[in-house]
Amino acid sequence: MSSYSAWQMTLVRMAMALAGLHLLLSQPEMSLWDGWTWSRGLLVLGLIALFIGWLRSWVAVIVAALWLWEVDWSRNLDLELGPLTLILIWSVLVMSPSGEPLSLLALNKKLSRKESDSNGNSASWKMPQVTYHWLAALFMLVVFLNGLLQNPWLPQSLEEAIGHFLRLPQEGVSLIYLLAPLFWLFKSTRGLAWLMLFGLIVAYTFMGVSEGTGPLLLAFLLFFLDGRWLGAKASVSPPILFFDGLCGLCNRSVDWALSEDRDKRLLFAPLQGEKAAKLLPQELRQDLNTLVLWVDGELSMRSTAVLKLAEHLGGVWRLAVIFKLIPRPLRDSVYNLVAQNRYRWFGQRQTCRLPTAEEKGRILP
Repeated sequence: MSSYSAWQMTLVRMAMALAGLHLLLSQPEMSLWDGWTWSRGLLVLGLIALFIGWLRSWVAVIVAALWLWEVDWSRNLDLELGPLTLILIWSVLVMSPSGEPLSLLALNKKLSRKESDSNGNSASWKMPQVTYHWLAALFMLVVFLNGLLQNPWLPQSLEEAIGHFLRLPQEGVSLIYLLAPLFWLFKSTRGLAWLMLFGLIVAYTFMGVSEGTGPLLLAFLLFFLDGRWLGAKASVSPPILFFDGLCGLCNRSVDWALSEDRDKRLLFAPLQGEKAAKLLPQELRQDLNTLVLWVDGELSMRSTAVLKLAEHLGGVWRLAVIFKLIPRPLRDSVYNLVAQNRYRWFGQRQTCRLPTAEEKGRILP
C-alpha cells in the first residue's frame, strides 16, 4: 500500500522483537532462569537477531518454530486461537520483503546510487499490497472466529437477550471481536476497526488478562496501521527544520524526514546558511548541537524539535507524541549525549549539504 513506508517496517520489526523478549521473560514458566534449555537460548538469540535485522525472514521462521516448541499454548493467550495468532504475528516478518532501513544486511550492503533512491534508501523495497491484505484478512478471520468461540452474540430468547444486556461490559468484548473484522471490510471504517482492537488489547494488558502477550499484539497491530489515518499536524506555513549541515547524523536524519514526508511540505536548511541568518537569533545559529524547528514563527529546540517534527510528518510517527510524557530535561539529556558525540560516532562532512535535483525547493540555502 502506498502509505506503508520502509521505516514503518523497521519499527514493526524492532517492536515485535522487543515484545517477544518481554513475553519470553515475563512468565515464570518461560523464564530463562527457570531452567536453561537450548530452545529458550536459541529463541533469545533469534529475537536479538530480528531486532538488528540479521537475515530477518529466515530468522523469523526459526523463531516461529521455536515458539511452537517452547510456549504453552493453553496458558499463553487469552485468545482461544492463540497458536494461530502468534504464527500470524511472526509471518509478518516472513512474508514482508527484506532490506528495510536499519537492518544489518542493508547497512552492510552499502547500496550504490543506481541501487538506491535520492534519499539513500533501497529503491527495490516495496510492501506488496497482496501481502498486507492477505495477512490482514487472516488476522481478522482469527479475531472473528475467536469472538464466536468466546461468547456468541445470538440470544435464543427474550430472557437470554436481557441477560446479555445486563452483562454488556463482559459481552462487549465478544462484540468487539465480531464487529472489528466486519468494519475492516470497508475502507471508511478500517481506522475504527484498528482502534477497537488497539483499545481492547491495551485494556487487557493493563488488567493483566493477556499474560504478557499485550505488547506483542500491539507491535503486530503497528503493521496494519495505515499512515493516512494519522494526518500531519497543520500549520499556516511549511515548517522549517534547521540542522548542522556538516553533521553526518543530521544529514541522515534529513534523508529520513524527506522520505517520510508524504505531503512534501517540510523544508530544511543548515544552521550555517542564509535562511537561518534571517529567521534565527545568533546564539542558536552558533550552537550547532541544537536542532531547531521553525513553525509559524515559533521555535522548538533539541528533543522537543524532534518530537514536533514527527507530528508534522504525520502517519505512524505521530505516535511519538507519547514521549512528551517524559520530562523535557530528561529527554534533552539523552539528546545532548548524542549531539556532543555525533561527529565521532556518525562522521562529519567537509562542506554543507547541497540539494539534489529532486530536493531543490525543499532544502533551502
